Amino acid sequence: MSLAFGRPDERATVSTDTIAFLADLARLPEVQQGDLDAVALIICERALRLVEARYVSVWMLNPERTHLRSIVRLDSATGKRCPDTELPIDNIRDELAALQLATHIVSDNAMDDHRLTGVHDGYLRQFGITSLLEHVIRVSGTDVGLLSFERTGAASPWQPADLALARGLCSYLALTAVNRQKLALERKSAQTAALQSAILENVAYAVIATDLNGTITFFNRAAEQMLGYRSAEIVNRTTPAIFHDPIEVQVRAARLSVDLHQAHQPGFSVFTAKTLAGESNEEEWTYIHRDGRRFTVLLSITAIRDQSGNISGFLGIASDVTERNRVSSRLRQSEEMLSRVLLQSPDAILITALSDGRILELNPGFIQITGYTRAEAMGRTTIDLDVWADINERNAMLKQVRENGEVKSMPVQIKRRGANIRQCVLWGRTFEYNGVDALLTSVHDVTDIKEAEQSAKNSQRMLRSVLDAIPSRVYWKDRHSTYVGCNAQFAQAAGLRDTAAVLGKTDLDPDWYRGPQDRLNDEMDRRVMATKQAEVSVRQSYLGANGVQSWIDVSKVPLLDDADNVTGILGVQHDITDQLLSEEQLRASEEKLRSLFALSPLGINLQSMDGRDIEANDAFLAIVGYDRDEITKKTCYDLISAEFLGDEPARLQRLKETGLIPAYEKAYYRKDGSLVPVSTVTVLVSGPDGQEFKWTIVEDITIRRQAEAAQRRLNDDLERLVAERTAELQTAMEGLMRAEKLASLGSLVAGVAHEISTPVGNASLATSTLVGAIQEFEPQVNGKLSRTALDGFVRQVKLGVDIANRNIERVANLIQSFKQVAVDQTSSQRRQFQLTEVVDEILTTMHPSLKRAAVHPEVSVAPDLVLDSYPGPLGQVLTNLINNALVHAFSKDAADKTSSRRISIKARAIDGQALQLDVADNGAGMAATVLGRIFDPFFTSKLGQGGSGLGLHIVHNIVTDVLAGSIAVESELGRGTTFSIVIPRVTPIATIAPDQGKRA
Repeated sequence: MSLAFGRPDERATVSTDTIAFLADLARLPEVQQGDLDAVALIICERALRLVEARYVSVWMLNPERTHLRSIVRLDSATGKRCPDTELPIDNIRDELAALQLATHIVSDNAMDDHRLTGVHDGYLRQFGITSLLEHVIRVSGTDVGLLSFERTGAASPWQPADLALARGLCSYLALTAVNRQKLALERKSAQTAALQSAILENVAYAVIATDLNGTITFFNRAAEQMLGYRSAEIVNRTTPAIFHDPIEVQVRAARLSVDLHQAHQPGFSVFTAKTLAGESNEEEWTYIHRDGRRFTVLLSITAIRDQSGNISGFLGIASDVTERNRVSSRLRQSEEMLSRVLLQSPDAILITALSDGRILELNPGFIQITGYTRAEAMGRTTIDLDVWADINERNAMLKQVRENGEVKSMPVQIKRRGANIRQCVLWGRTFEYNGVDALLTSVHDVTDIKEAEQSAKNSQRMLRSVLDAIPSRVYWKDRHSTYVGCNAQFAQAAGLRDTAAVLGKTDLDPDWYRGPQDRLNDEMDRRVMATKQAEVSVRQSYLGANGVQSWIDVSKVPLLDDADNVTGILGVQHDITDQLLSEEQLRASEEKLRSLFALSPLGINLQSMDGRDIEANDAFLAIVGYDRDEITKKTCYDLISAEFLGDEPARLQRLKETGLIPAYEKAYYRKDGSLVPVSTVTVLVSGPDGQEFKWTIVEDITIRRQAEAAQRRLNDDLERLVAERTAELQTAMEGLMRAEKLASLGSLVAGVAHEISTPVGNASLATSTLVGAIQEFEPQVNGKLSRTALDGFVRQVKLGVDIANRNIERVANLIQSFKQVAVDQTSSQRRQFQLTEVVDEILTTMHPSLKRAAVHPEVSVAPDLVLDSYPGPLGQVLTNLINNALVHAFSKDAADKTSSRRISIKARAIDGQALQLDVADNGAGMAATVLGRIFDPFFTSKLGQGGSGLGLHIVHNIVTDVLAGSIAVESELGRGTTFSIVIPRVTPIATIAPDQGKRA
């Protein structure tokens, strides 16, 4: 019998040997076992007997799809296997593109075929290949390799039967590759399950899983050790409420209601609300051991999801944060977290008539996939049997068959009897069956493979979630101590960019070796694998990637296969540096506290919340006069004076609410009945079991009270003495200031007297001369009076009168100026005046002093500067400033008087409301140390040389208090001094008058 394959217009007659060979392949165990190398060798050996070819070979793409390598290549001339050959992907891109488009290449003249250009020189010419037939091996729509028939010598055409044989063989090669993938997934899933089991059995954290209602479904060994319950007592019997503090749950429920803006009643939802809201859920909780002990744990709660992504339960990971240096339990594998890959079903092979779709032949695989018996299926169509989950998939398959004569690796869904849908991959090819145009269909059930893939992904995802959720560093190595995986915490601590960077490394790698600690780790690995015994809680010093030394707790267990052979090692590291530091700090703190309690000069006592004294130091016993045995029989209420007892309930309530009673003064009864004043501060403290106590610090303030009373008396005496001395000083200051003004006025009088004496002398001399002339003239009048004598007498009288008159007028002017200055400085009356008048009068009165000192005054004052102020105090200011310059700025040495000495007085208006008056000299100037003190009373650099130390102090007071202005000074040694006065042109009414200032 022979079969015709292909479209009706392209049918290939296949020999019975070929059909028998394909039937044998269908029963070949290596196909189901996925042994691709063995199946490829069998196919190449049998193909050499069925096809005329020099070489028959099977080629496969590497996983990276960078090279095509021959896994089997047989030479018919020698009957031997050729060495493996590898071709770069860049050389065969055109060839692979043609195969992807048409599934096969039939080339009768290979050297001229443009599709094979990339291998002309590198492969075809090397082996003398002249014609070639290739067919792609396609798995689930992906090209993974090819089958090749190659001829040498004279080129000859290929027959349709050769192509049909290649198609059939590639179908079984693809089936073998699919089965190999499935077995690889099964092995990977088993390895992942074994690794996860080892991790869960050895991690030092309690793992507790619940269903959606809170019923515990998993309770690992670490949880048993942590809480004192056995898994059999907990699982499927109770909720986490059994080991939680109900009061704490109520408090958390109230807080959650506020934080999440949704009411939460105390119950299981308190633990899962944040997880369900998509928030991080890691908090500290109080656990209650079976024996009643309480301890704090860090609890992380995450959701457990099924294959569909729906939440099916919750996973809690808890670590005892009070004893982090102990790894006392191991995690074990949870059956709810893992799944097994189901066994695969055999392929279904079906032959149907192209005309009406009737089933002409089927194999047992079809019965297993669809659930229909042979008798039920034969003669009916797949539509009659309702095996298509989506009829559109059947229509698409038939369309491809009509267009191409075949269909390859088409994903379809097949309904099993009872509406169970199977995921499958379908291959189909038209051929002639017993004279009938038929369709040969092969359906491979990949449901188990897809479920296995999903299971592996879920298992790996669960493993990664557990690894990343726990704070420990976890890693695993092969039996050569080479790293094959780790969690994120280990990678971060080792300074790696991600977990993949650890692959292939060892602790002794030169670029990773950090010192003796790594050699000790390597020795520990070999010891654990050699003895097959775990080593738990080994404390080691660790130098991190950041160069910081720390301490870790290390546990290592061997990884064993089913035959009890060591395949590697699992390590768990827990950083205990902070915990060791905290313990050391706690010990030091406790020691300091004991020393402070015993040696403190302040009284300290510890009381229960009902006031009973539990412990007291020596200072407290000394304050109250009791010994240690006596005080423990007392309460605080026995010691507190009756007048303060009424405040105690309110203060106790404040202590409970805030944890502190600030410093509070009261009185204690001593043993002898006397009262001692004390100041107390009370703090709320908690013991290891959560019980609350009052910690009170007591200070005896008897001496302080006595000192405060003495201080108050002293302060009263000092205040009285200060007031008396201040009044005396004020009287003295006023006298000194009056004396200074009178001294200034006296200086003016002396100067004016000196000025008047000259013109008065001149006038007296003129009148004396006139008297003499009159005496000489009188005899002539009685005698003979000549015209000449009369004219001479008249001239002499006129000259004398003129001289006397001029000098008398000068005296009158001087007296008028002095009178005005004297009136202004003594009366200090407010009036309107021109500034030029005051300046001129002061310069006139000061002229003798300026003349004696050889100082030339320069005045630049606008004539329209009219003030409504106090001319007398302003004149006093100018007088004092000019006198200050004469005394301090210019030397009295006659040799120095030849130089040009100047005092300038300038005034200018400022914005119409004020004026600036500058008095400057070009004298000696002042040092910075002197400049800062010139306005201080009694400060002078000419003590005993005419300086009283009050002149500039009076100037400052007049300018600021009387004239309502300000004064500034600029000076530099050798560069002279400038006083700048700014005063309002109209002095405010509120300004204190000079006379009032004197009386104050």
